[in-house]
Amino acid sequence: MSNHLDQRKRAELRLQTQYAVTRTLADSTRLREAAPEILRAVCESLGWEFGALWRVDAEALVLRCVETWHVPTLVAPEFEEFSRAQPLARGVGLPGRVWESGEPTWLTDVTLNGNFPRMPFAKKEGLHAAFAFPIFAQGETLGVMEFYTTELREPDEDVLNMMGGVGGQIGQFIVRKFAEEARRESEERFRTLAETASDAIISIDAESRITYVNRAGENIFGYTIEEMMGADMTMLMPDYLRRLHHAGLGRYVETGEKHINWDGVELPGLHKDGHEIPVEISFSEYMRGGKRYFTGIIRDITERKRAAEELERFSREREQMLEEVSTPLVPVWRGVLVMPLIGSLDTARMQRATDAALGEVTRTGARVCIIDITGARIIDSHAVSNLSRLVSSLRLIGAEAIVTGVTAHAAQTLVGLGVDFTGMRTNRTLAEALAEIIKTNGNHKS
Repeated sequence: MSNHLDQRKRAELRLQTQYAVTRTLADSTRLREAAPEILRAVCESLGWEFGALWRVDAEALVLRCVETWHVPTLVAPEFEEFSRAQPLARGVGLPGRVWESGEPTWLTDVTLNGNFPRMPFAKKEGLHAAFAFPIFAQGETLGVMEFYTTELREPDEDVLNMMGGVGGQIGQFIVRKFAEEARRESEERFRTLAETASDAIISIDAESRITYVNRAGENIFGYTIEEMMGADMTMLMPDYLRRLHHAGLGRYVETGEKHINWDGVELPGLHKDGHEIPVEISFSEYMRGGKRYFTGIIRDITERKRAAEELERFSREREQMLEEVSTPLVPVWRGVLVMPLIGSLDTARMQRATDAALGEVTRTGARVCIIDITGARIIDSHAVSNLSRLVSSLRLIGAEAIVTGVTAHAAQTLVGLGVDFTGMRTNRTLAEALAEIIKTNGNHKS
């Protein structure tokens, strides 16, 4: 009967210990907070006098004692101090052996164990029996808990089995809390970056409700964060895009098929005052708590669009100005016009040059029109054909056409593009052409 009562009492103590550990873990936010309470709970429930928590230092590949607890009546300052000061390698001492084996271990008397660096202090301060168990998760030992008493105690397999389960509980607690802390740190970093970003960052759920918006969102769209939170994302879109947005979002949630570029698409946004804003949006997707969310990074590109339009307008004006100044007809003396062609000669440009030359020759009655291509760049065969037609047209209205600036390279290009030089007067330079005209005029006078 006495033995049965002892067994029942031990079972009750084990349950009490299990409950105390579980409650401590549930009430704690991190292991350093839970560890003293777990050590105390095990010591008090099972009648042990000293407990210690060792954590694996993965970088140094050692165990370090990070927490201890003892009953008020135990005086073991040197054992405790040495435990905290001396790291243990894998396989060394009771914690190191448990780290190496991954199994709970019991020693009836540590003072008779050769692999125990703290033996002198244990002998001096009267510690004898000990047991330790690994703290593990996902197949990896994260630490070791050990307990000591001044008594000699034979191994208790029930206690070892129970504490092996406790080690798994504590390991899962560590992993869970580490993940929570990492998530909090990640969210804090995200929030810090988001609140200092110049781009709007807006998150929505699968129903298009806004779940997060940063301060830049206020600046771009004119609404306060409070006005946007919980509202439908379509409040920031022109009316004609709202139905398309809901249809596209619903289709993606259902099929996973994207119908727009998520890496940067230009769309119109809607300011609170009603005017449209050109924005560029990049999208991403993430899951939390089994639910799907989307985040958009939204950049106001009003200034960029304005600058692009201004640059395009300037380019058009510059091109027009170059065309105007590069195809003038300059009267060098009576009856002689010079038309310098500068820059690219495409079909449209040559047509304008032809119209200008024929018009000015007809108006002034000029008998010679010098077409100087020194600064021109022939673009295509059509432009070359138009050059030939200009020469023929001038001849038909009674004016002689002289083409100057025909270098060896230019002649090779023109011939390659199909120019027929038959009946066409050419000179290498404008100066040579003018000299010949003066000479011819002089001969006629004499």
